Amino acid sequence: MKHLTFLAIVFTIMIHSGIAQESPAKKDSSAKTLHELGINATFFVSNFLTFSGNVPVSVDPYAFQYKALANGKDGFRLGFGANYRSFDQSEDGDVNKSWNSQINARLGYEHRTDVAKKWKVFFGADIVWAYQNATSEVNNGFQDVKIKDTNRTLGTGLVFGIQFFASKRVSMGTETSAQFLFTEFEEVTAISGNLPETESTKSELATFNFVLPTSIYINVALGKKK
Repeated sequence: MKHLTFLAIVFTIMIHSGIAQESPAKKDSSAKTLHELGINATFFVSNFLTFSGNVPVSVDPYAFQYKALANGKDGFRLGFGANYRSFDQSEDGDVNKSWNSQINARLGYEHRTDVAKKWKVFFGADIVWAYQNATSEVNNGFQDVKIKDTNRTLGTGLVFGIQFFASKRVSMGTETSAQFLFTEFEEVTAISGNLPETESTKSELATFNFVLPTSIYINVALGKKK
């Protein structure tokens, strides 16, 4: 992708700045790493509502997240999510099929700080990647028409969030982010039968995306707690 080099440079600068802030902690040989696993509760509720026929609000596409923070303050964050849906219908001799799949991932740096006894805020930066495939197929007995739409997205952005600690081990939080995204679109239409034909179109788009804090993450600190 044309913009991959630019995004890599930007992210490297962000990570370098984060490491520079983290370096004093590394001098302390007693520094501990906090490992935290989070589940996006809103992600699963949203998918349940979609299957039941309701249209939920847009949520973070990451079902799970993992963080490794030195002294519980600075470190790396990972996020991953995936979706798959299919639909089949037969009517008047026509067979309609459709299936959609989506994969989202992120890798970033995070700094966390206390603001109250049980409250912390965090901010940082991510590189985000997404792949989406939507395919539909109609067969009327004479010809088969298949349309495949593929989107590939790469981007980077800043993130800000807040976290409430119910205990030393369990917390819940939400976050918002502002992202610059570059997306490649490809549509392939294939017609089979007496007059087979295949047509493909491609395009690119750069966008600014603002993600609202509509997702609630339930987080658990791993390992022993003092």
